[in-house]
Amino acid sequence: MGNNNHDLDWLEDLDRLAEEILSQQTTSACDQIHPIIQKWYLDTLDGDPPYARPSEMQALACLTTEIMSDMPEALFEVMSKHLDEDEVALWVHEILTLGRAFEQAVRKGDLDDL
Repeated sequence: MGNNNHDLDWLEDLDRLAEEILSQQTTSACDQIHPIIQKWYLDTLDGDPPYARPSEMQALACLTTEIMSDMPEALFEVMSKHLDEDEVALWVHEILTLGRAFEQAVRKGDLDDL
């Protein structure tokens, strides 16, 4: 059985139809998606962070350092007026951890209602 790219051409019609319908809506897609994401976000904040091996934790710490060193100076100056460097690092680390949790939720199907 050969793998022919034309086998999925019918999906283009569905894609065009979906784009047409979405473009005619008066509300944004975020109005539909936001409640699902909000619930996931609040549940995630109330729970434990996703499991990470020690090597993953070290990699996250290194990535945090890299992001902070590449952060635009103007942004860092504004943040530094209100937070010390450790607080900025913790915030960046929390964003990365939340991103890991989001990816895991998508992979596990926890957000299939999107």
